Amino acid sequence: MARFVTSHAGKAKSGDIGSVPRLINPAEAPGILGVFTGQGAQWATMGRGLMAASPGLPQGHGHAPTWSLIEELCKDADISRLGKAELAQPLCTALQIAQIDILTASGICLDAIVGHSTGEIAATYAAGLISRKAAMQIAYYRGFYAHLARAGTKDGGGMLAVGLSLAAASELCRQPAFVGRLVVAASSAPQSCTLSGNRDAVAGAKEQLERDNIFARPLLLDTAYHSHHMAACADAYLQALLACDISVKPGKGRRRGACVWSSSVRGDARLVRRGGEAELLAALKGPYWVANMVQMVKFSQALESAVWHGGPFDLAIELGPHPALKGPVEQTLKAAYGAAPPYASLLKRKVSDVAVVQEAIGSVWSQLGPAHVYFDGFRGIWSESNTSIMTPKSLLADLPGYTWDHDRVYWRESRISGRYRTLADTAHELLGRRMPDDNDHELRWRNVLRLREIPWLKGHEVLREVLLPGAAYVSIAAQAAQYVAGSRPVASLAVEDVDILRPVVVPDKTDGVETMFTVQVLPAAADDYSPNNKAAQVVRAKFAYYVYPNEVTGAMMLTCSGNLVILLGLADSGNGPTLASGPVLPGREPIPDNAVHVDGEAIHEMFGQIGLGYHDGFAAMKRCERALGYAAATAVWPADASVDTYADAASPGPSSGSYVLHPVILDVAFQALFVAHAYPASLLLERAMLPSHIDRVLIDPNVSAEENVRIDWNTETAVPEWLKEEIETIGAMAASAAAVEKDKTEAGIEVLLTGASSFPGSHILTALLNYPPVRKVHCIAVPSDHQQLLSSTSSSVAEVVYYTGTLLSKTLGLTSTEREHLSKTVHIIVHAAAHGHCLNRFATLRRPNLESLHSLASLSLASASPRKTGIPILYLSSPRTLLLAGKTETPRAASSLRDSPPASRRRLRTDTRRVLYPREPPSAQLGRNERHPALLPRLRRAEGFLDFAPLDDVVGQIAAVAVELAALQGTSTSTAEPTAVDSSPSASSTIHFRHHSGGIKTLFSQFRTHMETVYGGASDEIDMQEWLVRASRQGLDPLITAYTEALLESGMPLVSPYLGADLE
Repeated sequence: MARFVTSHAGKAKSGDIGSVPRLINPAEAPGILGVFTGQGAQWATMGRGLMAASPGLPQGHGHAPTWSLIEELCKDADISRLGKAELAQPLCTALQIAQIDILTASGICLDAIVGHSTGEIAATYAAGLISRKAAMQIAYYRGFYAHLARAGTKDGGGMLAVGLSLAAASELCRQPAFVGRLVVAASSAPQSCTLSGNRDAVAGAKEQLERDNIFARPLLLDTAYHSHHMAACADAYLQALLACDISVKPGKGRRRGACVWSSSVRGDARLVRRGGEAELLAALKGPYWVANMVQMVKFSQALESAVWHGGPFDLAIELGPHPALKGPVEQTLKAAYGAAPPYASLLKRKVSDVAVVQEAIGSVWSQLGPAHVYFDGFRGIWSESNTSIMTPKSLLADLPGYTWDHDRVYWRESRISGRYRTLADTAHELLGRRMPDDNDHELRWRNVLRLREIPWLKGHEVLREVLLPGAAYVSIAAQAAQYVAGSRPVASLAVEDVDILRPVVVPDKTDGVETMFTVQVLPAAADDYSPNNKAAQVVRAKFAYYVYPNEVTGAMMLTCSGNLVILLGLADSGNGPTLASGPVLPGREPIPDNAVHVDGEAIHEMFGQIGLGYHDGFAAMKRCERALGYAAATAVWPADASVDTYADAASPGPSSGSYVLHPVILDVAFQALFVAHAYPASLLLERAMLPSHIDRVLIDPNVSAEENVRIDWNTETAVPEWLKEEIETIGAMAASAAAVEKDKTEAGIEVLLTGASSFPGSHILTALLNYPPVRKVHCIAVPSDHQQLLSSTSSSVAEVVYYTGTLLSKTLGLTSTEREHLSKTVHIIVHAAAHGHCLNRFATLRRPNLESLHSLASLSLASASPRKTGIPILYLSSPRTLLLAGKTETPRAASSLRDSPPASRRRLRTDTRRVLYPREPPSAQLGRNERHPALLPRLRRAEGFLDFAPLDDVVGQIAAVAVELAALQGTSTSTAEPTAVDSSPSASSTIHFRHHSGGIKTLFSQFRTHMETVYGGASDEIDMQEWLVRASRQGLDPLITAYTEALLESGMPLVSPYLGADLE
């Protein structure tokens, strides 16, 4: 003990001795949670010892017209009337007010308060919202009119505390024996509820639960509060309160030092939050207390709200007759927060009142320190006749020395306390602070994101909201990997399989947004060890990022998850270092020869047009070299950037701004994906996009930082397989056409292209301009406002010419001279402006599709003769995988396609004939019964498929009618690739017409296997009829619903990656 006193003498002088380290920031003020007991916990002579020791406590409470408050509190059990509501209500409130006075006199302030049922009366008094007089009026009339609730029942009502969850308790009340007679009165904890209702129903429920060995204890009440019984007295109670004209004081809201009151009627703290004062003042004058008496008590929900708005807490104190809520409070806090603070009370059954109060004050002293207790005020509570209770004892001085036995150590410190004291790590601005109750196998960090603390995040705006960048998750995971590795050297680390489930808005307010990052280290596998010294070489872990969005949900939401793979380098074994050798990162691919230069200003102008507001460090991309599916970007950050040097990657030490890889750098790299996907001037990016999945990011953490940093990023995106096939088909057809007319190909191939500014057309244009055999590309039907944007497209291989026009014009905007010139010089027509997928309406797309195709067919046949065919036409349309990506108008007719046959069947036949057989064909036009070869890989002639194509699918309906008329020749179901065009003179057609669409190139019978391979794992089978009902309620487009119903009626199997979303 002498050694202990000597070693802690400094702390003793500073007043810190006896203070247990807390689980909060030492700079924050300690927090105390006040819990106010409701009715049912009262007992005879409660508080009698307290009043005897301090007669001044009950002063000011007064008495009722027919009974004395002090007299009733002091009655023994055999004559006590505390079982009567008209006495129990005001007596319990008076006792709690006295306990509040004790805490106030002792200098103890509550940071947050929660009341259970009638406990809310004293709770609002403690919060400073109502006066002492108003509290007694509310409690008195509540008990006074309680008898009206018993008037309509034979034997009155009762209440029962049970060990059931809210769901289980609700299910019990729905049993036939209890329906309309028993309800859930309170949700006190995740596994604790209170039932209320008819007395015989309460007795029956108690008997049933005890048979099932479930806790069930009746409350000492004769009234069924929070049930249908209370409706009888609600109006009288309200009128009495309004007559009292209760004075309500505006609360302090969320200002510093305010006591946060969480309402157990609402289950949140909104009534006292800023902006809700008018509602608060009106409610507390009467309506709120009626709701408090009639409605279910949402105590556990209010308690969770108190944690997030007033916590964390170092101590909880219950005010009331007995700590009846200790179990529910600890159960709720452990479930929501992972731990519960120490718990004290100001009164207990069968324990000295004075001793309990002293023990509670001692708990404050021991947990928070002497500075948080005003002992002079505490001593002043007690009467002069009992000065021995709190009078300081005289101390003996100058005692002789004594030799202490130090063989045994009496000082004990918990693991969490020790870790909290010894953790040397400071909080990281994105990762947060390490939580002291984790371990080296399951690591956790807690953080609160605030813009004022991370100002550089303001540079990442999406649709005018500051979002946490997707790259930040990679940076956070890389930062956490350093903790996982510990003191072991890291050769490289990989962040893999990152799924970003939802965006995180970083608010510009004091509250911020709370986050938690977890890392679970996985057991080492056999191949994760070196065979020589068995030292771990690879560490694998899973990580997850959680966000607490608001007080409504009451739970943290998973925002991101992924995997960590850490390659460790080994220490020197005596024969030289054994650190992993060789380059950590793969070599850079050379820039393609066809890459074009894109200026940074054009890139950021594109970002701004789609709502991506990149500023400051996020706008560091200066230039880019791009080709289709490829981009090499250059970004430059000055040394005095607003972020503490973004490239300070390997900066050691605990600085809150140090990173293994700064998210700003990685986010700029991600921006290059947009450039690789679309040329800025093409306007193909129509809306803001955010990353939702990252396959893998490989990081070398051993790169030293430089003062001035210049980083080049290469970004590649895969060209869609369907687009590759399109380009290959164009090349094959162009070569075939060139073989017929050698004189036209000596100077190179010329291509006529529609839709140069559309999504497929722009990719085709880029490919054609860099295709060596192509000499010139004629882009027709280009809107005037698109020409200037497309004029920046350049190529060293081919020339591009633009013709102003529109698909709605029969001539496509071409003059007769231009049409004649093109018919003589063009080798192939690529019609890429047609957009036909399952959600397009036929009426709105008929003209741009069919009129333009008819015009192109006429242009093709203009130079035809008996010795040669017309110009080959390649018809491109959007992929069928757009089924769930659009919106349409509600179909005119009923529930399924079978009930609504095509109304324009004749029109479809007519339009199809117009496409296939122009009304004024040349003399060489073949007979009407001749078949024209057409490639239809999109429709594939699967059994029953064409019969159930959506009514408004332009291309699908045209093809269906064409097959029916025997005008088109469908491909075999075993054909998976486009067939070559027969360009010999014996061909059976005047125009080589091909219809090709993107999408999945697989047989319908193999579709399920294909999808399982692409998306991983076996497909889940679901009840489609049930799914359709739920999806329709959630706003699924009616046309999609009808289309899917038709598929189900046909008996066809349906496999889709889009059906996995949870629609509940």
